[in-house]
Amino acid sequence: MKYRPEIDGLRALAVAPVILFHAGFPMFQGGYVGVDVFFVISGYLITTIISYEIERNDFSIIRFYERRARRILPALFLVVLATIPFAWSWMVAADLKDFAKSVAAVVLFSSNFLFWKDTGYFAGVHLMPLLHTWSLAVEEQFYLLFPLFLLLLHWLWPRMVLSALAAVVVISLGLAQWGVHAAPETAFFLLPTRAWELGVGALVARTSSYWGKVEGASAEAGSLLGLGLVVFAVLVFTKATPVPGVAGLVPVLGAAGIIAFTRPSTLVGRLLTLPPVVQLGLISYSAYLWHQPLFVFARLRHFSGALSPLDFAGLIALTLLLAYASWHLVEQPFRKGARFTRAHVFLGGAGVGIVLGIFGTIVWLAKGVPARFPPEVAAFERWLGDMSPYRYTCVAYEGPDKLDSPNCLHGPSQGEPLELWGDSHGPEIAWQLSEKLAPLGVGVREMTHHACTPIKDYSRGSPHCIVFRNQAFQRLTSGESNAPVVLVGRWSPVFDPTPFDNREGGVEPGYQTDHPTPEELERRGELLRSTISTLLERGRRVVVVYPIPVVGWDVPRFLIGELIFGKARSHPLATSHKVYVDRAGPAVSHLDRVPDHPNLIRIRPSDLFCNTVLSGRCVAEIDGRPLYLDDDHPNSVGAGMISDAIIAAMGRKGWLPASRPSQ
Repeated sequence: MKYRPEIDGLRALAVAPVILFHAGFPMFQGGYVGVDVFFVISGYLITTIISYEIERNDFSIIRFYERRARRILPALFLVVLATIPFAWSWMVAADLKDFAKSVAAVVLFSSNFLFWKDTGYFAGVHLMPLLHTWSLAVEEQFYLLFPLFLLLLHWLWPRMVLSALAAVVVISLGLAQWGVHAAPETAFFLLPTRAWELGVGALVARTSSYWGKVEGASAEAGSLLGLGLVVFAVLVFTKATPVPGVAGLVPVLGAAGIIAFTRPSTLVGRLLTLPPVVQLGLISYSAYLWHQPLFVFARLRHFSGALSPLDFAGLIALTLLLAYASWHLVEQPFRKGARFTRAHVFLGGAGVGIVLGIFGTIVWLAKGVPARFPPEVAAFERWLGDMSPYRYTCVAYEGPDKLDSPNCLHGPSQGEPLELWGDSHGPEIAWQLSEKLAPLGVGVREMTHHACTPIKDYSRGSPHCIVFRNQAFQRLTSGESNAPVVLVGRWSPVFDPTPFDNREGGVEPGYQTDHPTPEELERRGELLRSTISTLLERGRRVVVVYPIPVVGWDVPRFLIGELIFGKARSHPLATSHKVYVDRAGPAVSHLDRVPDHPNLIRIRPSDLFCNTVLSGRCVAEIDGRPLYLDDDHPNSVGAGMISDAIIAAMGRKGWLPASRPSQ
């Protein structure tokens, strides 16, 4: 088989955006599609190798898996082993427990199932050192099945190989397109909805006799179009882009076009075969392995402030240095095979895998070994999970058509419950309201959906969110209920979608994916005001919770980090009230423009958190107790303070019974 250096160049084109995306550079907000490009490359190379050997009647399953083991295991196990001391020293028990599970899952090449079940890719990327191994698990699952599938086709239906591959691609793409809307995490992490990307690479390999003849201007145009598609996806796609559905065709077909039409004489060929690009491609696997743990542990160590672009530049340089070292000292010796026999590879890999699996299992069963730290650290860890017990069992996680789910009715079921409509800032407030209203015989119906601000006809959000939003509003305005409605939303990003920066080092992770014009901002304000006004016109009693101060730091982890790393502070953790006013000002202005009404209550959390304990500051902890479960969601303490204010205001209005009704 002829070596194609442009394939190594394409690997560089795949790994660089992924690293820059994980580093948080806004220009590369679609950099995660580098993984899709890797899948195409893998499908192409594996199919090329297997088909070549089958045609020569020289294919061996054992030899195939040996090559995979030599390619994958040494560098992977090295990186996993290198992460353990840092995880042990810097991770709190809950995080170390999750890390230990991921170590065991990596050994079994099932980490995609673990992360699919326990977290999300975009939600977990900042705190999970081995999150990126999900893609290796997908590839290994593919490698386990695909050679047998291809062999069977060659033996039984040799003329149907291309058709069968095309059918797999179409079916898998159809599943992916359905999944990105019905079950986005499933579609993202699992092989059945990723197989089409590897399958496209396989199709390119099987049709090489056709596209291999294309030369001249056609090859130039095809390769440039392929490069353009990949670059377009990297620069334009966002977290909200429904990949790996039909939208994934952009980077996937781009990668396929580069493989098919790039020649040494084309512009793309000359770019991809530049020595630095080829070298990056050669070390791309090790670079992919190293970057995520380095970024995560740097964030853990630098808990009191966001890493700067200069910090990430240094981490990327360290990534490349470690990648080159592991490629030269680990990958190459094992892949060449002269020093390490097949027995060495299989037995050594099994031995290291068993050790890692035992470590992961023991630490997981020991619940992260909290005794590693002083008792005050372990005692403080309970705040990490201080969230509503209903957060993962209510509307947002059952689907938008489950507004009557019994999981969402908290407290007494007699009579009309108070109804709370909100986004992810709502569950803890609904929980605390239900706890505090239960003695009065008042229940709370929670209607919340993650990242789904309660504004009627507002078009931002996932397809599920938009359906949910319409159904929730319809429910609140179509019945005869006169029970109070509590509106809770993270209103500020509606009018200022930039990531929050507390100007003291705490920067919210994320990207600006929305650039509204002044006219659009005014339209959003009109929709917000119209939502509240319509509820009032329909006879509902409305409580509007104004913007909750955002901190910028993950509060419990910040406070734990201070304990672990010996940092001292003489005052409660707090942020600038001026920063709050600047950030929340537009949203507050639109809410203030809703006319006063006898059935309208305004609750301003800033009156509870700001200029109370500290002048000019919004506190994030009181008496050593954090008020947030992360950087912006109130925990039981913060939500309890807001709920107390809501109940007091409703009591003054006479909206609540004076005592629990007799049975």
